[in-house]
Amino acid sequence: MGESVRSPPRLGSKRRRHRMIRRLRLTSGLVMLGYMMMHLANRALGLVSLDAMEQTLLWVVAIWSQYPMLALLFGAFLVHYLLALWALWQRGTLRLRFSELLQLVLGFASSEGTLRSQEAGRLVHRHRQMIHRKPRAGEGLCRTRLYHPSESVH
Repeated sequence: MGESVRSPPRLGSKRRRHRMIRRLRLTSGLVMLGYMMMHLANRALGLVSLDAMEQTLLWVVAIWSQYPMLALLFGAFLVHYLLALWALWQRGTLRLRFSELLQLVLGFASSEGTLRSQEAGRLVHRHRQMIHRKPRAGEGLCRTRLYHPSESVH
């Protein structure tokens, strides 16, 4: 009498969960696609003109360097990555068709490469800021400015 009987999960809740997972996967994928399209368009613009690439880079960095956008981008990476692992776990077997294996390998490789690219871009942007920073009053030039390889130190 004191035992509680668990009722089976309702069919509607399972559908809602799958719908939510699809929306999360789509939304996170679109955020990553937006970042990658801007990144690759900027790289392609470099084939036309380095000056145009530099000008566009200022806009791209201005957009994606803001903390809300960084949180959105890294959150999208995390959600997409975890959903891929969860989908792999739900399969119950690691027997995959070639197309599924290719999708997983390329997805994991591209997300890691994109994260490295984002971090490298931030480091390059900081380095450029340091190169072009003017010395403050009372500071020597060699203490506040990194020298560009084309400049002479003496």
